[in-house]
Amino acid sequence: MGTGDRRAARGAGPPGGSADDLVSIVVLNWNSGDLGVAAVASAFAQSWHAVEVIVVDNASTDHSLRLILDRHPDVELVQNEANLGFARGMNSGIAVARGAFVLPLNCDAELDPTYVERLVEVLRSHPDAAAAGGRVSSGRVGESGPLAVTATMRTRNLPVSDPIAADKLNGACPLFRRTALDLVRAEFGGPYDDSYDMYGEDVDLALTLGALGWTLRYEPEARATHVRSYGSAPRVADRRGRFRVSTLANRHRNIVRHAPAPWPATTLFALGQDMGFMVLRILARDRDAVRDVTAAWRRVVRNLRADLRKRRTLRRRKGQEPRR
Repeated sequence: MGTGDRRAARGAGPPGGSADDLVSIVVLNWNSGDLGVAAVASAFAQSWHAVEVIVVDNASTDHSLRLILDRHPDVELVQNEANLGFARGMNSGIAVARGAFVLPLNCDAELDPTYVERLVEVLRSHPDAAAAGGRVSSGRVGESGPLAVTATMRTRNLPVSDPIAADKLNGACPLFRRTALDLVRAEFGGPYDDSYDMYGEDVDLALTLGALGWTLRYEPEARATHVRSYGSAPRVADRRGRFRVSTLANRHRNIVRHAPAPWPATTLFALGQDMGFMVLRILARDRDAVRDVTAAWRRVVRNLRADLRKRRTLRRRKGQEPRR
């Protein structure tokens, strides 16, 4: 956890069941209002018999943390003194989680009562799977769950009707095997890369796990909902400043780390897409477009050495016997 973070254990200690059964649900809260309360309530309502709920608060300034603690005093609290962003904030919760399985839960998502139970069954029946995810409904985008990741690091929804392996799962509520996350943390830190302040860190983690020899499994019978209107950009063009810079920069960083060779050609293609995007935004009188796009490119250059180092490490590991 970062400097100044505080952990307060609340309630009567760990739930029943063996350590191998325990699922740690980590809810990252930042000014979520009533949505965070509903997310935490859905975590406590799980049919699975061994669940601990950890709330990470990223220095919220609204009433959301007070509401959560008033209605759910049995959470464990990690209270950060600043808004650390998604990756660092979620990592601070995962660091204190005790479960054999870890479920990072967005504060605007709600789980059906059998969600955890169904996904634990998937992971136990697929020992090669690092994570499992379910069918997530949203009023904006319909249903999603299994995702393919293209060479330019964009995601594409796959059919939601059948259980399949996927490049990536919906990032609002995946269930991870703790041993897989520990391998990523030992090799690269994290498990979410905290140099990604928002957007793209879930793509990086999914592709890192895949490169290390793990699979990701989708189970359509596990259901959840995701509001997606809170803290999430419907389109890159609609969100200026930090949101747009992070979205553009982290896409390029994932190309450097994970795109099939030759990655420089893919980068040039993506740069051309950025240029077209910038021209369209200028024509729409978006005065921030040039500043945001060039700031994203500068961030990519600053991180290029580290990203190439990770690419080389993953290439060396490819084809080796995965460590379990």
